[in-house]
Amino acid sequence: RVSLGGVRDGVIVDGTAGQGGHTELFLERTPDSVRVLAFDRDGSAVEAASARVARFGDRVRFFHRGYETLADTLAETGEGPVRGILLDLGLSSTQLASDRGFSFTHEDDVLDMRFDATNGPTVAEWIRSTSENELERVLREYGEFGGAKRLARLLKDLARQGRLRTVGEFAAACREILGDRVRKMPSPTLPAQALRIAVNGELDRLDAFLAGLPGCLAPGGRCAILSFHSLEDGRVKRA
Repeated sequence: RVSLGGVRDGVIVDGTAGQGGHTELFLERTPDSVRVLAFDRDGSAVEAASARVARFGDRVRFFHRGYETLADTLAETGEGPVRGILLDLGLSSTQLASDRGFSFTHEDDVLDMRFDATNGPTVAEWIRSTSENELERVLREYGEFGGAKRLARLLKDLARQGRLRTVGEFAAACREILGDRVRKMPSPTLPAQALRIAVNGELDRLDAFLAGLPGCLAPGGRCAILSFHSLEDGRVKRA
């Protein structure tokens, strides 16, 4: 086999296993002496990725937990520093196609947006329980769009009336306050990003991972991170 990045032994980490595409690539392009540890908070993703790479046997091990637990997991398993780490941040196409409220095309879906559907409040529950000021802050800082204060007020009003349970109700509120498009995107896009980040603790988890990263890599090891918006990108570049 062709060695991937010169890695001929040791461990590579896929911190965001998703449907197993990167995990499979690592296993296919490295010798049998290389093993992969794969992480994902989405239980359905762990199941799908495990099936995809089952033929590689004990060369791969899956963990139903977030990549931010890597340092603790390495200590727990005794795997030690690793040769390479990959994070592919954000949503997967499978999550967008799910019924958890990630896509605006499924208007009857529950407003959920949790990566781990077994843990924590849904977006609808979070909006109902959080203060209007905190909701405004999250929309403004994580969504980076104008109109956060007015949208926060409307979302709280709808939540109090029991009228903010589905994707369609959320999208209609965004269009009422922001119009059809914001920065050439459908108007619910940035508010949804902000709420998804908040509910999943995405930035806190990324910060925790980055803080522990140096101790996770073996000498000469490499970490690659794919990021898709400025809030993630700035953190990765500074780290």
